[in-house]
Amino acid sequence: RPRLVARNRRRRGEQTKVDIARALASEADLILLDEPFSNLDIDSALQMIQLFRSLGREGKTIILSHHDLYTVSDLATHALLLKSGRVLSQGTLAEAFQGPAIQEAYNVRAIFHQGTEHRFVRFESLRP
Repeated sequence: RPRLVARNRRRRGEQTKVDIARALASEADLILLDEPFSNLDIDSALQMIQLFRSLGREGKTIILSHHDLYTVSDLATHALLLKSGRVLSQGTLAEAFQGPAIQEAYNVRAIFHQGTEHRFVRFESLRP
């Protein structure tokens, strides 16, 4: 006897876009997003960044979880670094993106642009 299995034909990246569209359709002033760039290709992620910036200019507050500090530094005004549920640093990017907190959170050393404290150039692994 054949089994019927309902399948979601939408790919993960497409589903991410649909989920974000649903959040935006609510017209809420505060939008919470968990890893909104996961499963998106580079172009789609860049489009989302532009959208989030535009929403910020319109007065919307967007709170998102994300692991890529490069994207966060280009998009956010404030950050909160966590490790195992414990707050390591928080505040403006300059306050939150301090070398020791990044090192503890990611086990890497952040190499910063000279003269800035939150604009990193690259990271170096601390693992042998």
